Amino acid sequence: MKVSQSILLTGTALLLGFVAGFYSSKNSEKDSVLERDPLKVLSSARISLESILTDEPLYQSEITMVSSDIWKLSEMEVSWLEHRIWNHPNFSKYNAEFSKNSEIWNVKFEEVMTQSSDYEGGSMEAANLSLRGAELLQERIHDLQEFINVLVNQ
Repeated sequence: MKVSQSILLTGTALLLGFVAGFYSSKNSEKDSVLERDPLKVLSSARISLESILTDEPLYQSEITMVSSDIWKLSEMEVSWLEHRIWNHPNFSKYNAEFSKNSEIWNVKFEEVMTQSSDYEGGSMEAANLSLRGAELLQERIHDLQEFINVLVNQ
């Protein structure tokens, strides 16, 4: 099997596993939310793809696809964390702070993502953009996790 087929099958299996595992009925009361935590599934899938990107010989088109998927998974992690923050019982106390932080972060994200690239116009441009976006989103994920810790400890 070619690496590209393996990557596509791995990505498809991860997404199907996420959907089937998370949304299926519980087998027992011992199944905890943490064992089926979408954030853990998304993070695991992203880390797996990052490993493929660094450890496997890939064609440029495959690098572009994997990089894009890493960015998408990072975006999904951000969405889940924001959802948890917005729905936390203590969120109303921190709404203004969170909104201001989000605005500052969005400006930073826009600035970095619109900077020119060394790969501009080349075949590596799309992959570079995706990887820059994913790296920035990992910073945001870290910030959001810290914000959740503040909410939980109040």
